Amino acid sequence: MYLQDKSKQAGKKKTPMCLVDELPCHHEIQPEYCLTEESGPVHQKTFVVNLKLGKISFKKQFPIVQVAQSTKKAQHAAAVLALKKTDYQPPVTHRVTLAVGHVFVTSEGLQPQAARHHAGQQALEKLRGKR
Repeated sequence: MYLQDKSKQAGKKKTPMCLVDELPCHHEIQPEYCLTEESGPVHQKTFVVNLKLGKISFKKQFPIVQVAQSTKKAQHAAAVLALKKTDYQPPVTHRVTLAVGHVFVTSEGLQPQAARHHAGQQALEKLRGKR
């Protein structure tokens, strides 16, 4: 189950769709969102989105179909369900601790450089906030 977002960058939590989009970085899969059905009156449409992850061997659990009031909400719901059911492991995050004077900041990122960059941003924010 890959639903936790451990790398909250700049205090923002990643959306399930963003987490699904990170899976191809470390697995040979490509998420595919497909609008399969659209029904209802113009002011109250219902959308059905099919999310496909992986190849043939993974089709026993997928495709995942979710219904919602907008395509974005349907994609979001399908991503939540996919993250709960997938056996794919989350991407490895790199942890960095940065010391600037008496300020210590620990940050994570998908790449070492991203972790360092984020730690640097956090350290600057802390240092500027102490003035």
